Amino acid sequence: MQARESSDHAELMAKLAPLAGLAQNMAALSCTSLIRLIYKPEDVPQLLNQYEQLRQADDQAFTALNQAYQHADADQRGTATSAALEARRVCLAAIEAFRNQHPLMVELAQHNTAKKRLGE
Repeated sequence: MQARESSDHAELMAKLAPLAGLAQNMAALSCTSLIRLIYKPEDVPQLLNQYEQLRQADDQAFTALNQAYQHADADQRGTATSAALEARRVCLAAIEAFRNQHPLMVELAQHNTAKKRLGE
């Protein structure tokens, strides 16, 4: 009985797999349509670049934090990582502020279709 249920489940998942891609494409299309209604066309690439820069700065801050932690002696880690941790907090706060102000841009960037869908 359990083997049959597993087989039925696998069959159902195989049938649903193409729909997941379709749903993702529909979400990206919806997001793009809303962006075209809300934002000026010339602002979109700038905002996407701004978000990418914020993400890159956070990646760098995360790397610096990890390196500071790894290279510090166990008894000095708190002191050694405090500046790097604060830099990471600043980056995360900037990303959160951007997300709050431009949630559609973040969604579009996450769909990884911004340049393709907006003709760039």
